[in-house]
Amino acid sequence: MADIDIQFKIEGLDGVIDRISRLQDRFQKSSVRKAARRAMNLVRDSARAKVSRIDDPATAAEIWKNIITQESRRGRQQGGIMMRVGVRGGSITRKGFKRTSGGPGGITVHWRHVELGNERTRAQPFMRPALAENTGAVTDTMVEELKLELDKRGV
Repeated sequence: MADIDIQFKIEGLDGVIDRISRLQDRFQKSSVRKAARRAMNLVRDSARAKVSRIDDPATAAEIWKNIITQESRRGRQQGGIMMRVGVRGGSITRKGFKRTSGGPGGITVHWRHVELGNERTRAQPFMRPALAENTGAVTDTMVEELKLELDKRGV
């Protein structure tokens, strides 16, 4: 099963980028990190709402409680900032799984079967539509939050 990696580039931020470049490096990263997290929280909240409607109430696991926004290590390795929305403990497969709790929603390693389906169950996507429906709002929020951060820092 291949990882799903959706990326998009925000263009038309020349004035904002000029303002960011006037900040010290650590303030640049913290401002962009804060704006990116707030923007991606829209996708997180949408995914939580979608999966809470389809989550099975008869089970102890609650996928929606384990959906988080997190900074990706890959972004730091490449010298930038990359935020991702995912399911806590979601990359762990059942084989060799020894943890007794996966997070506030319990062990939810089955989330990918809900999202992508399998030979026994139909797919009920919630992560991909959450991003697809919010790309415009994410970019708008990112731009607005960056402007607010720069205004707060007096640049």
